[in-house]
Amino acid sequence: MKQYNPILYTFLATWFASALFFIFTTGLRGLILGACIMWIPGIFALVFARKEGIHLRMFSKPKMIYFLAPILALSVIILSVLIALPIQSWSMKESPFILVGGYIAAISINMFFAMGEELMWRGYLIEKLGHLSYWKRQLCVGSAWGLWHAPLILFGHNYAGYPILGLIMMWVFCMVACPLHEWWLRRGGSIMYPAAFHGSINAFAGLTIMGYTDFNPLLVGAGLSTVVALALVTLALGRFVFFTHPESETS
Repeated sequence: MKQYNPILYTFLATWFASALFFIFTTGLRGLILGACIMWIPGIFALVFARKEGIHLRMFSKPKMIYFLAPILALSVIILSVLIALPIQSWSMKESPFILVGGYIAAISINMFFAMGEELMWRGYLIEKLGHLSYWKRQLCVGSAWGLWHAPLILFGHNYAGYPILGLIMMWVFCMVACPLHEWWLRRGGSIMYPAAFHGSINAFAGLTIMGYTDFNPLLVGAGLSTVVALALVTLALGRFVFFTHPESETS
């Protein structure tokens, strides 16, 4: 049971912080608190990794693929918009140059905040669950990652008006997103790579939401259309995602 302590502490701390976020959800205080919540898993991952002698490689020299993470994420989001078009109209209301800002944010500030989560999901847990088969590991990591969002979703974040269905959708979203995130870890050799992809999804999903005048959060954003898009992209890259050899990718 000892190995599950970090998850338990992470969940408890997140529930407490989410309650505060619900109270101070507007203005600068809400923004700062929301960012801090993303680092709760990372703090416990670092503490327990040090205690257990586990080395978490946070950063490494950026390879070219690091700068391609936002491109793949943008491809996923564009595909999700196209999938949703028959039932959810969308129009580009901002200048296309906003995508440049999204790209820069994705590999910098968004990567930093996503690093807080990825230290646990693609760092500590991957190390602890390395003895499991690939799909069992994805199930365990994806479940922990998805359920970690529970307090925020129940308090109305991401899927406003759909707390229960939203929680289920987030669990599915995280399960489907897991293979691509671990692939970035293996390709890059450090946690900053899946953090960049994670931050890129957050950046571009947020930008595309602005193109909807009225939308169902279960369908767009972190909804069904993006889940389907992630699944399609993962299947298209299946040979690279599912059949990479960690030794050759991280060396």
